[in-house]
Amino acid sequence: GKSSFINTCERALKPNLRKGTADIQTAGGEGTIDLQEFLDDLNNDFRLVDTRGFFKHDIGEFTALTNIVYGRIKPGQNITFETEADNTDSEDYFPNWLHAIIIVLS
Repeated sequence: GKSSFINTCERALKPNLRKGTADIQTAGGEGTIDLQEFLDDLNNDFRLVDTRGFFKHDIGEFTALTNIVYGRIKPGQNITFETEADNTDSEDYFPNWLHAIIIVLS
């Protein structure tokens, strides 16, 4: 899924890398609990962010995804579904926002 895609991108952008650095969950559970950043060492503004799966499609997951997109949950922080969305979605926070989202369905 998501982590496999990140590993493929890492190997494509770093030809000497034999194996990607994103952990792959094979037991059928959720492997990514913290928001994780990858390819942030390429000396540009490009990076990939790996997140946990969203399976329930409820308001808690929508709030967590919104907080990730608007930069309220940052790489290294635990992704929780209880976090309330704040109403400070101003342009002042725009540099912290995610600017493209790749959705992986499996």
